[in-house]
Amino acid sequence: MSQNLSMDCLRSFLAVVELGGFSQAGDRVGRTAPAISLQMNRLQNQVGLPLFKKEGRCQVLTRTGHEVLEHAKAILSQNDAVLKIAQSNQISGVVRLGVVQDIAESFFPNGLADFSEQFPNIRVQVLVDRSPVLLAALERGELDQVIAFKQQTNIPSVELRSPSMIWIEKLGSDISAKRPLPIVMVEGPCRFRTEAFNALSHAGIPWEITLTSPSLACVAAAAEAGLGVTVRTQDLLKHRRPKLAHAHSLPKLPKHELHIYNGVETTNAAIDEIYDFWIQQFSTF
Repeated sequence: MSQNLSMDCLRSFLAVVELGGFSQAGDRVGRTAPAISLQMNRLQNQVGLPLFKKEGRCQVLTRTGHEVLEHAKAILSQNDAVLKIAQSNQISGVVRLGVVQDIAESFFPNGLADFSEQFPNIRVQVLVDRSPVLLAALERGELDQVIAFKQQTNIPSVELRSPSMIWIEKLGSDISAKRPLPIVMVEGPCRFRTEAFNALSHAGIPWEITLTSPSLACVAAAAEAGLGVTVRTQDLLKHRRPKLAHAHSLPKLPKHELHIYNGVETTNAAIDEIYDFWIQQFSTF
C-alpha cells in the first residue's frame, strides 16, 4: 500500500538542511525543536533509510538524505504552485504600473499577458514613459510600481538586471564611420544621451544630432532608415528590430541598471503579486 509523505515534514526537513539545526528550523515553520525532531523521525521511517548521520558534533545528510532533499524541493515547489492557482483567483485589485519604453517595446506585453492569465482579477493599468517621469509619478502617488532605469532617488528599489549600453546602427550600413557622427536620440534628460556624448567627446569623435524624439519607436525607426546611430541596450536588437545592428567600432559604454520600484505607501496583495512576478520573470531573462 502506497504512503503519502507529509508536506509539513518535507518543509521542516528543508528548513533543517537550509538553516543547520532543529531550533532554527522550528523558528521558521513555527514548531519547537522537539517537534521538528519527531517530524524528522517520522520522515526517516517513511523513507526507510537514515537521512542524517553524525560527524563530530554535527548532523549531516546521508546520500539518501541528499536524494530526498532534491525531491523535497521539487514536491514542495509543485505543491505551492497548485495552491497558488486557487489563491490567485481570490486576489483582486488595481495596480498602476509604470514601465520604460525599452521594456514596453520588448518582452513586457507577453509577460503582462501571462500575469493577467495567472491573476484574472487583478487589473493592471500601464503608463509607458521615461524613467524620471515615471519615478516622479510614483513619488506623487500616481503610480504603485515602476520598472525603470536606475535614478538618483530615495525610493527603495531592487535591481532586476544590468545590461550594457551599446551603439546601434542600420544593419549593413557604415553610418558609424561618418564624421561628424549623425545621432538619433530620445530627448533629455536621459542617461543614454549623457553617456553617449561623454564617450564621443573623450574619444575625440565629432557628432551632431539629426533627430530627437520622446518616442523610442520613432528613434528606432530613424536608426533603421539610416538617419544616424543611437544608444540603447541589447533589448532593442533582440525584439522586433531585425534591421538594426551593434556598431562595434564606437567607444565602449557602461552598464545601465534596470530596477523595480514600489510606492512606499501602496502595499497590497495585488501589488505584492505583480512585484514577485516581475522578479521571477527577470531572473530567467
